[in-house]
Amino acid sequence: MRKTRVNALRDLRIRRGLTQEEVAKALGISREQVSRFETGNRRPSWNALGPLARLTADDEAAIED
Repeated sequence: MRKTRVNALRDLRIRRGLTQEEVAKALGISREQVSRFETGNRRPSWNALGPLARLTADDEAAIED
């Protein structure tokens, strides 16, 4: 079964040992916003994908698939 973007984002964060709060602070957004990204209630903007990819040390394509 193919992973959804929602699962991938959460898995990347956890694999890097980051909390939602740490991701939020690094991106300059709220922890609630990170939670919305992870639950699929909101999609990260293109502007957030680059910093998010760098933060999780993965590439943007993996998040967008």
